[in-house]
Amino acid sequence: MAAALVSAVSREAREGLVWRRGAAALVDYLVICVIFSVVVGLVIGMRPLSGMGYGFLKRVEARPTDLVVPVSLFLYFWLQHALWGRTLGKRLLGIRVVAPRAGAGRMALRSVAFPLLALVPGVGLWCLLVDGLWMLFDREGRVLHDRLLGFAVTRDRPTSDVAPVPV
Repeated sequence: MAAALVSAVSREAREGLVWRRGAAALVDYLVICVIFSVVVGLVIGMRPLSGMGYGFLKRVEARPTDLVVPVSLFLYFWLQHALWGRTLGKRLLGIRVVAPRAGAGRMALRSVAFPLLALVPGVGLWCLLVDGLWMLFDREGRVLHDRLLGFAVTRDRPTSDVAPVPV
């Protein structure tokens, strides 16, 4: 584990992708918590994450409100990645998701791949942990679902062909 950390730090120190990805995920998590706490709570009177605990897949009864959280999460990530290649967290931290031929359909697959790992019965949280920590072992600093789907996260640098806006 120590060797992986040293490798990750030396490999990504120039770009800062490892810490930026973690910080961007934290920002997105906070945005999502605020959205669910305020909007979902006020609009439909539901506790924000009811039913999303350990036994989510074991529930027998299915209510339409149980789909609000997963569908909202999917839309939050998919729409932003499909339109701009980044979420609010990635935008704040200057990183972007890139892939050859990355259309809305491929972005939808990417947006659903990570959350589906949490639903693997019995080992969902371990799958999420392995997926997130994969960047420490990957020579390009990619998480596992990005590696498998052909995506990468890079620094979002302004292009040189765009003139700065005068103040």
